[in-house]
Amino acid sequence: MNQTEIDILNLENRILKDRGDLNNLIYQCRMNETSDALMEIKLREMKRELDSVGEQLAWLKEQAGAKTQEEAIPVVAMKAEPVQNVKIEERLIQERPVQARAMQPDNHIRKAKDMESVIGKSWMGVIASVLIFISIIMFATLLLPVLTDTIKMIVMYGVSIAATAFGLFKLGKDDKKPFYLAVSGCGVGAIYISLILTNFYFKAIGDIVLYLLIAIWAIFVCALSKQRSVLFQVIGQCGILIAVIFGSVLCDATNDGTKFVILVFFYLITSLIFMCTHYQRELSGNLISLLINHVNAWIIMLAGYDFRNEGIIYIVAVVMMLYIVASIGVCFGVEADQRGFGGILTISNLLVFTCFMSMCVEDDVVAGVISLVIAIALIGLTEWKYKEGDVTDKRILQIAMMLMMVFAVAGMDVWAEELLLFIIGAAILVYGYERKDLIYHFGSLTIVMFVILAMDYTALHYSVGILYFVLLLVLALWKKEQYHCGVKLYGYIGFCCLMSHTHEMVSMLSLDDEVGSILTLMIISIVHIVAMKTFGTKKFSAGESERASEIVFGVINAYLMWGSLQFIENTEHAAWHLVSILIAGMLFMANSGNLLKRYQGKKEEMYAGIYVGVKLTVLLWVSLTSFDAANMVVSIACFVLAIIGIMIGFGMQFKSLRIYGLVLSIFSVVKLIMIDMDYDNLLGRAAGFFVCGILCFVISLIYNTIDKNMKKG
Repeated sequence: MNQTEIDILNLENRILKDRGDLNNLIYQCRMNETSDALMEIKLREMKRELDSVGEQLAWLKEQAGAKTQEEAIPVVAMKAEPVQNVKIEERLIQERPVQARAMQPDNHIRKAKDMESVIGKSWMGVIASVLIFISIIMFATLLLPVLTDTIKMIVMYGVSIAATAFGLFKLGKDDKKPFYLAVSGCGVGAIYISLILTNFYFKAIGDIVLYLLIAIWAIFVCALSKQRSVLFQVIGQCGILIAVIFGSVLCDATNDGTKFVILVFFYLITSLIFMCTHYQRELSGNLISLLINHVNAWIIMLAGYDFRNEGIIYIVAVVMMLYIVASIGVCFGVEADQRGFGGILTISNLLVFTCFMSMCVEDDVVAGVISLVIAIALIGLTEWKYKEGDVTDKRILQIAMMLMMVFAVAGMDVWAEELLLFIIGAAILVYGYERKDLIYHFGSLTIVMFVILAMDYTALHYSVGILYFVLLLVLALWKKEQYHCGVKLYGYIGFCCLMSHTHEMVSMLSLDDEVGSILTLMIISIVHIVAMKTFGTKKFSAGESERASEIVFGVINAYLMWGSLQFIENTEHAAWHLVSILIAGMLFMANSGNLLKRYQGKKEEMYAGIYVGVKLTVLLWVSLTSFDAANMVVSIACFVLAIIGIMIGFGMQFKSLRIYGLVLSIFSVVKLIMIDMDYDNLLGRAAGFFVCGILCFVISLIYNTIDKNMKKG
């Protein structure tokens, strides 16, 4: 007995012991009146696990050289009696552990292909085929000048057909030989090259006959690719690509629109044959064919611009648009691909479709409506195909179709395009909340943001924009389970961008520009403070504070603070000057208390106190200098502010604010004595020193009084 057999027997003993433990557990569950439903689920899942382990052990025994069937693991025969008349979720019962499935040896462990073998057996055959193609051309054109064209063609076709027949005959006996596959593929390609040379070099057949023969050849190759290998499909698609390239160049050189139409129908017939034959394949397995088809469509589209002034182009454009619709249907018909191939191909197909549509639809409004309808239809198809799945193709198509809607409407060049985009954005937003899909939330906001940044402002547009953001807020509060911080912040930034254009609305009231700007700042500031103090910085679903929201709202508040300082310095009207100071005061005080309370007693408390003290000092400084106040007045005002800060610091236990007040008071006294005092005026100097002394006594009195009260307490 070898070591492997010994290990298997030891494992059997351990499993038999586990079987006894399982029986004890079942007995305990029944004695303790444990839920029958839960017990049934666990027993069935364990049964599946044990079955899988038993199968693997049996396989190991066979590999280790077990002689008799009696040695098979008894766990396989073990059956757990299910509890009757209990309804269990089908998903839980049928679900099988992924780990157990992955461990099964039969047909699940795939051996990676050796790179050397792949290159030696397959790719060398392809390289050999290419070299033989080149040799056929050289043989026909250069090496045998003494032979007649008829003999050359007979030799070409004879060698090509012989190679094809020999390869297929050998494949019929053993279809797993890569060498014979390469030989037959080489022969098939050689037949195609022979057809091309017969037309272009020997001039033995006309263009129409050539296309017909290539179509027959394509059908033959398509049948081979269906029965034999994807290699024939690639060869056939490459042959069609070469025919389209040469045909397009020929039609352009001769300016022959009739031949171009024949070329288009030839391409459609041959590509549709491949498409229908390989429709059921997965997208990744049919990708090369789809890509080559797509390149052919681009080539025909580019060649079609040479005939755009001729009536024949309308036939080409309509036919190609129908074909592209069929190609998009193929991308939607195959299985979803996590790598996004289907979405990318669909988008590229739409670009080709748009180019063909521009050839026959000159009205921008009509073209925009068609594009909009297509985008909406593809959104519906995307939702129908992928349903609840989070697939790469789905995300690509959702984003692309929403962008297509924007460009379709923007290209209409009508007066109502901004209004239409607002409506589309609102519809997508409602649909996104209905589908519980964040992509639609962000897409809707992006569409509206585009309108806000690019539109010409009218009262209608401004009002519709406000209604959109009201709708967003209502949906977000109503569907709290779909709350997302990014959607809230993106929406609020868009709302602020819209509100920044309140000035244009106020200007319609024939008010002064300065007055309109201050009113705009006041409206935005009030709305911002209300939002920040209510739900702006909190999660809608839980009501707790949210760090990201606090940062964004803080940045916006800082920007408004900076703007208010600009108004204080530049406003000339006295009354509005005071209004701008009041607005600035609201913004500067908006979050100061919360900031101090949040970091009270923490290591960041000092930074919070310094920040609050500095910004209030800046506000006081800018406000006084805007009235051209004397430096001495500014210093004394800062000293008073320091005293207020110290008192608040003691009253609310903000140590950082007290320390900042002390530093500011010292700075104010030094500035007052060293810079602001006029020593040429003895009376003024004496008054200044007296005032500073009194203020310092006030600070000392505050500290001593509070210290005494604290000791008594």
